[in-house]
Amino acid sequence: MNAVVVFSERLGALGEPERRIAAETGAELAVEPLWTEEQLIDAGGRADVLVLGAVEPVTARVIDGLTRTTLLVRRGIGVDNVDVAAATRRGLPVAYVPDASVEEVSDHAVALLLAAERRLVAAADAVRDGDTPAAGVAVGAARRFADLVVGVVGFGRIGQATARKLAPLVARVVAADPYGSPSAAAALGVDLVELDELFAVSHAVTLHAPLIDATRGLVSAERLALLRPGAVVVNTARGELVDEAALVEAVRTGQVAVAALDVTAREPLPAGDPLLKEPGIVLTGHTAAKGRRSGRQLRDEVVRAVLDGLAGRAPRHLADPAVLEQPACALAGDAGGPGDG
Repeated sequence: MNAVVVFSERLGALGEPERRIAAETGAELAVEPLWTEEQLIDAGGRADVLVLGAVEPVTARVIDGLTRTTLLVRRGIGVDNVDVAAATRRGLPVAYVPDASVEEVSDHAVALLLAAERRLVAAADAVRDGDTPAAGVAVGAARRFADLVVGVVGFGRIGQATARKLAPLVARVVAADPYGSPSAAAALGVDLVELDELFAVSHAVTLHAPLIDATRGLVSAERLALLRPGAVVVNTARGELVDEAALVEAVRTGQVAVAALDVTAREPLPAGDPLLKEPGIVLTGHTAAKGRRSGRQLRDEVVRAVLDGLAGRAPRHLADPAVLEQPACALAGDAGGPGDG
């Protein structure tokens, strides 16, 4: 029986990189909707490998129902949509790609922050609507980059890259991360501070923290109130870091002038969601990791992981290498541990 590899339809059409899997192993490839637990369980009854995006809900219930699957591959950095602990208990490895899009996501964060500070989306919309004076009013509220204090929440790979790119442009970069490296901060000229202090001193905040229990809802109404009036909030990490209702209210009152969100708690956003109604909220649809180089690297790394799994080898990057010690694990070998995002 040929192996079966199912890709989430969220990842788009298969191309030349993915076809290598079939060419080298004879595996059958399929693209299927994996938006719900039921769809995942159904696919897991037929697939040896499931390839996932960032939002498919791989819960403990799903993992228990993956009767045939021997490897999960997350095409990206974060694995917060996968119950990794449950997968480890089951002996089901979770592979991921920790470093393919660090530059692209940090580029996206910087671009969103600078565009938000210059009110470029509002200006472009006004010109398109035939109201050039309104464009001038929007941009007239912009602050000089050289006067800004920018707060970076989460000082892992992407947070550090973002800080590195912002540091020459702004007055000061501060960062908050309980595990942040003082030596890395010093090398970049970044001040490590407590989270509440970061919100209190920043004109703009950009989020790069992982989604764990301690960070869920981290951007709360109370922290938004600490910001300087007319602040900018950028999120290219995970939507659940933000209390979105509180953010909408902060935009409505002007406490936050622009919120630039690449990620939201629900993806895709349903019609009528409050985030879609506010002109001060810019949405880019979870595209920060995309780019010519990162796109190809992501696909190549996923293909490598799938080929390793089909050959019975552990992929290079596993969310929890301890899974290899479980008797039920079908793969063998050593693997690197999780990275930060």
